[in-house]
Amino acid sequence: MAGNRVAEEVGPGQGRLFPSTGSRVCGIKPCLNQADPTGSVPAAQVAFSLTADTPRWIEVDGGVLPAARWRPSTTVMDLLWMSTPVTVGQLTGSAQSGHCCPRSVTLPATGMTLAHASQIAHLLGGRLPTSSEWEWMAGAGIRLYPWGDHEPDRGGSWANIRGVGPDTITPVGTFPSGATPEGVLDVAGNVWEWTSTPAGIGYVVRGGSYRAVALYAQCTFANEVPATLSSPGIGVRVVREP
Repeated sequence: MAGNRVAEEVGPGQGRLFPSTGSRVCGIKPCLNQADPTGSVPAAQVAFSLTADTPRWIEVDGGVLPAARWRPSTTVMDLLWMSTPVTVGQLTGSAQSGHCCPRSVTLPATGMTLAHASQIAHLLGGRLPTSSEWEWMAGAGIRLYPWGDHEPDRGGSWANIRGVGPDTITPVGTFPSGATPEGVLDVAGNVWEWTSTPAGIGYVVRGGSYRAVALYAQCTFANEVPATLSSPGIGVRVVREP
């Protein structure tokens, strides 16, 4: 891992992921620049138009996110959230032209820069969430994880993270016990999710990935990556006003 800085376990919200030029972040360590063995299709390779696979929107009531060491208390409005990260099946292109296997259609779309993720969000009628909005959706300021306070383990279907999941990206909805009380899925693990909040010399990503340790999947944990990074471990979830 020479030449790469990874998130240090110094407390929620303090970690950073700044991969060196040419590498791509999958979770807590970089992947090689090679084809994704899962068969997923990076968002950069699919066309900017939508399919009949309409996203499901879930309303999450707003509230006041308590202050933390790295930010003041924040009022979050009522918002509609995509029930899962954007999937390959919700974008046209390779998935619809027979260039990937059927399983890939339900995988999160990845491989997008921040600008690319913002464009996808706009096409879906919404925008990228702020970091505070994402944290409120995930934990409402009271939960350690989206589902509650108990740690994920192999005995349940809580989250696709390191040591619990299959060590590869999975179709959305594979871990239903990890849903928030409102029913928002795949919030912890599987793929990191872009937010619109700048931090340091990058932007905040949330939620952890299939290679992330449990700490990174906690609702309060935030990492930052360069806006120009495209990674098979980073996807996007869209939010919009009711």
